[in-house]
Amino acid sequence: VRAVIDTACAATAGAALLSVSLPATGDTDVKWITALPDVAEKFDDNERTLEGLLVSKSVFLALATAEAKDRLLKVAGGATGSDGIGTINLPGINGQIASIPVRVFPGWTGDKALAYDSFAVKTLESPGAPLRLQDENVVNLTKDFSVYGYGASFVQAPDALVKIVPAA
Repeated sequence: VRAVIDTACAATAGAALLSVSLPATGDTDVKWITALPDVAEKFDDNERTLEGLLVSKSVFLALATAEAKDRLLKVAGGATGSDGIGTINLPGINGQIASIPVRVFPGWTGDKALAYDSFAVKTLESPGAPLRLQDENVVNLTKDFSVYGYGASFVQAPDALVKIVPAA
């Protein structure tokens, strides 16, 4: 599944994957506050639900170290008693920003972020997998067994994935 998501995120601009650009200027938190409504709108246009964000470690660290500024409006889901718009869980390498779950995607380098609806990626397995075959030989007291199964993952709804890219 990780390979399928990684391939989808690495797709070029000509692919069916939707994208939203972060603003070129502003503080890190302001850029994300500005971009997330556009991301949510893309999902709504395609009758999808924004369930979370997968981000590279560098994006996660930028979010974790962003300084919260004074805002006229408090953002729903913000940290209690502060101007923050989310929380970070370093042991779990996850968090949330404006009530949207954020998780580090292992292996991503650079500034990558992908918003998703879990409907986007489908995984199929052979019925009863994993199957176990065994063969016993009572004469020499040996037992051989094997475990196998068939599975496939693919992007069934490219419009349920939205790349969030840095401004050009």
